[in-house]
Amino acid sequence: INLDKWRVLSILNKKEWEDAELIYAISEAGALLLREKKLYFVGKWITHTTLPTIPVKIKNLDFENICFIASGIEHAVLLSNKGFVSTFGVNNKYGQLGVENGNCLTNGELVVHKPALPAIIVHICCGNYFTLALDNNGKVWFWGSVYIGDSVYKNPICLSITKIVKISAGAKRAAALDESGKVYWWSSYSYHQSKISVADSVVVQQIACGDSNLYVLTNENTLSRYDGKLIPIDFDGQVNYLTSNSNNNIAAGSNERLFFYWDDPYRSGGIYRQKCANILECFANSKMPGVYLPSKKDPASVSKEDNTLTENIAQLYNSQNFSDIDIRLSDGIIHAHKCILAARSELFRRLLTSVKKDVLNFSNTNSDVIKSYVTYIYTGSLPEINNFDHLLELYDMSKDDSNKLAYYCIKQGRSLTNEQNALANYVASDSFNNTMLMKYCAKFVVKNFEENALTEQFKSLSSKEVHQLIEYGVKK
Repeated sequence: INLDKWRVLSILNKKEWEDAELIYAISEAGALLLREKKLYFVGKWITHTTLPTIPVKIKNLDFENICFIASGIEHAVLLSNKGFVSTFGVNNKYGQLGVENGNCLTNGELVVHKPALPAIIVHICCGNYFTLALDNNGKVWFWGSVYIGDSVYKNPICLSITKIVKISAGAKRAAALDESGKVYWWSSYSYHQSKISVADSVVVQQIACGDSNLYVLTNENTLSRYDGKLIPIDFDGQVNYLTSNSNNNIAAGSNERLFFYWDDPYRSGGIYRQKCANILECFANSKMPGVYLPSKKDPASVSKEDNTLTENIAQLYNSQNFSDIDIRLSDGIIHAHKCILAARSELFRRLLTSVKKDVLNFSNTNSDVIKSYVTYIYTGSLPEINNFDHLLELYDMSKDDSNKLAYYCIKQGRSLTNEQNALANYVASDSFNNTMLMKYCAKFVVKNFEENALTEQFKSLSSKEVHQLIEYGVKK
């Protein structure tokens, strides 16, 4: 990409930031930069013109596994190659971050959040104040608000449309394409996602939402604008790729590396051929469309792990394809596969050996913990967990497994423990007979013993429990 086309970078100290890489332009005045494997925001968010223009670090973000970025006007969404979603931004008033109560800034750094999505996500797109996420089963998840004054959804919800293969978002509109080539389009979540009216003979292969209109590309490479009906657009060239920046800018490209650009609403004759290296440069000094990041591939070696195998197994998470057992939870069902569960989990191996059923009932167990456990079994990774009790339950399930999950639970549990919560964490660890975390927490309790001894929780301990706590706390 020709970085000179984005003027926002001119505010940087060239000597200090010469090694930084432009990852994504959120607007003509704001961008995401990568330097030394750390992600930074530079410039201004559209609605926060008073924010400082010095680079702001994105807090606690593992950028190594990020493969796709999209953004609204006050938030950005990142997708990892494992199908996990992260969000950050400067406002969560309209649910943009996908969480109930999310701080935006801490100590001058943008805070990363993890929306609770019980699925493997394969694509994301953003409107001004909302996000759509497409999972590997063709379901679409939504959070935020399509426009100010509309319903606000601060947690992801699953829309009723199914068998979706592509999604697109405009500033205040959204569209989805199903596997049969039919298109859904809506401008508010309170309205039904209905199919657009086109002839049965028309099969759409790509969609792009503008600020006012929907643009579609058919299997015959015919480009049309939809405004109650399909209106063909004539221009000099044939295209096979279509995208938008979810505002009022649309671009299309061809195999011959010809690029075309126009504003929405479209006006006759308003399409311009662009001279640029790639389609992203059509959006110079404006917001980019969602961007796929190039993967960093290691040289092929038969002695190294085949990552495609891991990715293929991950795609089977909660998939009905070849599923031969269901895991029943208090709030739903996970479609699973006996051979994968038994191979990756000692707990499930024992259950499947002793119980000859097609349903495993975990309806009396914390569903979030089961979802985390099964997600790890299929993907080998998890979003960061910041709930101590969640980690205790997860450790209890995974402690006999030959993987790194149990180790992660202990390490993360220790990182969450401090002088203020050590006594509560000790008591919680004791209920699971988790001596490793009990010993770690006890040292904090003993260090702050005078204050802890006055609490009701400490007074509720038996003399035997107090003796054990002190023994753990003073033992080197």
